[in-house]
Parts: sequence; structure tokens; C-alpha cells
Amino acid sequence: MKKNFIFDILLNFNKEFIEYYEWNTDDILSHIKKIPIFSIPDEKIVEVLKAKKISILNKLPEIKNQTEVYCKRKADDFSYTFLLCSSEKVVAIMLDDQKNIIKKSDLLIDEEDEILENYQNYTKISIELEEQKEIEKPLLITREEKNKFNFIIEKINQSNPEKLKYLAYEITNDNIKINSKKDLINLLNNKNLNILYNLFMISHNN
Repeated sequence: MKKNFIFDILLNFNKEFIEYYEWNTDDILSHIKKIPIFSIPDEKIVEVLKAKKISILNKLPEIKNQTEVYCKRKADDFSYTFLLCSSEKVVAIMLDDQKNIIKKSDLLIDEEDEILENYQNYTKISIELEEQKEIEKPLLITREEKNKFNFIIEKINQSNPEKLKYLAYEITNDNIKINSKKDLINLLNNKNLNILYNLFMISHNN
């Protein structure tokens, strides 16, 4: 008998997928009472983590408003929320009404393991994904580094041409020609990430 729902799990929805071991104590978790689940091929689960839009190709039971939450954040809309499961990984997906992926969540390891034990029992679906075109990032390892990078990108996008030249000099010690914000972003690496972050934080706090 096919199982179409998972009960009583914790999810940590964010715009970027955050591995469970990088969850922070100040993260606002959603205690899920009931959520739909579907299985997909193993090769698709990696694509899901990079996707910005998802289309379900085969007919399914209505998923709108099928997720029930014990206590939810006011900012979150769980109307189109479900789990996707391969034989090795489970990912929670939150969509808007245009099928755009707005948030994703990992699962606690014990809850994920329990779900994976029943992988064969979930309804199989076919999905089509539209991958997110992202700015190439330096090799980021931790959640803190990812947050720093996103903060830097936001500040670079607010910078004028003179500020861009100054920032480029600070991380290269050279009067390198910068024609665009993307040129500066492309100079970022793990070594100079903290240099720019500290410069922006000094001006941010002044």
C-alpha cells in the first residue's frame, strides 16, 4: 500500500538549502503535523537542490493545503509544500502558486532515516526542473561563509564605480580594471572573502 504522507517532523525552511548539521539554535523550525511525500529517481534529488522551479508531470492527488503545521511562522505559506525522496535523500520543498521553489529544508538525520526505510512505499512521480542560474561562488564550506558571501554580494550591488575600484584594490593590492560589479564578484575567493566582509562591516556599523 502506497504511503502519501509523513507525520510529525521538524523542518527548517530557508531560501538556500542548509544541511541539518548546520542548523542554528536560533533558527525558527516548523513542527509539521502532516506533509505529502513522493519518490523520485536518485539522480533527480541533486538537481532539486539546485532548481528554482519544479513541474510535476504526472497526475497527482491534490497537494494544495495538504500540509498541516502545529505552529508555523507567519511569513511562511505552506499551501504547496511536500517532501521529495530518493533512495538516499529526503528534501522538503515549498513552492509558490507559480511552481517556483521559494524555500527548501533538510531533515533531522533520524527522521530522514526512518523515511528512507520506506522509500519503496511512496508514490512515484516524474518532475521537470528549471535550474537556478547563480553567480559563481568561491568554494564555501560553512553556513557562516555562505552568509558572508551573500552579505558581500548585497553590498557590492549597492556600490558605485569608485567604490568598486577601491574594493578591488583592497583585495588585490593592484589597480586592476573593474568594468562591472560582476568583475569584482569574480575576484572573490576564500582568502579575500573576510577582507571584504570586514570592510563592509566597518562601514555598516559606522
